[in-house]
Amino acid sequence: NSPGTYTLKYLKNGSNCAPETNSIIIEYYSPIVTLQPKNKYKCNTGALTYSYNLDQNELLILGSNPDTTTTLSLSFYADAQGTTAISNPYVAAPNTIVYVKITNNQTGCFTLKPFELLTTTTPIANAITSPILFCENDPGSGLADITLSTYSQTVLGNQSSEIYQVSYYNSLSNATLGENALSQNLFAAASGTIWVRVENISDPNCYSITSFVVHVSILPALEDVPKNIVICAADHYLLPALAAGEEYWTNSHHTNTNGTVT
Repeated sequence: NSPGTYTLKYLKNGSNCAPETNSIIIEYYSPIVTLQPKNKYKCNTGALTYSYNLDQNELLILGSNPDTTTTLSLSFYADAQGTTAISNPYVAAPNTIVYVKITNNQTGCFTLKPFELLTTTTPIANAITSPILFCENDPGSGLADITLSTYSQTVLGNQSSEIYQVSYYNSLSNATLGENALSQNLFAAASGTIWVRVENISDPNCYSITSFVVHVSILPALEDVPKNIVICAADHYLLPALAAGEEYWTNSHHTNTNGTVT
């Protein structure tokens, strides 16, 4: 079972002739290595069967590399032997096991991997406590940078991110249609409402929506910017009194306030 060169030696009984040999080289193609396909979920409506989109595993298995999509091809089967082909989308009862056959188009080698067709509950979009307060980025901009993905775990709660996904929108209509989602990495938000959609990854028509309010606080304007003060090394300077709510800071980290500078 191991690759290598195998030799068969022939010896003729009663002869002093040199033995004859025949050799054969055994080689194996590299195994097909892909990610495991994910189970598919439909929201449970009490129906006996559901229509499952099997192609949703294609990007997971093949990836976006054009070399991979040219080399490998996928087909789907109802049995572990890969003899009973099934259509896509595939109508089946929940808890059905199906198989994806991944074939190397250049070598003809293949592997079969199972995944399940299941049902799950309608997602819950858990509420985010609001309003959420931010300071504006630049004076007068009215905008604050928000990393929306930091709120996804709160919205999901104990629901699995393998089954449900979270997206954010600037209007209820966009959230309802699942269109024009906001960037989750860094989003410049103004004061207002952000809508959050939690949907079944395998069944986008099964979703819930919630919202939260963002309030961007305006940075106070400095009307009279103080001038630099130059004092002798051994002297002290007493800072002028400030109005209520104003403070002096000795560094940019807003620590070590003091009324006297040495």
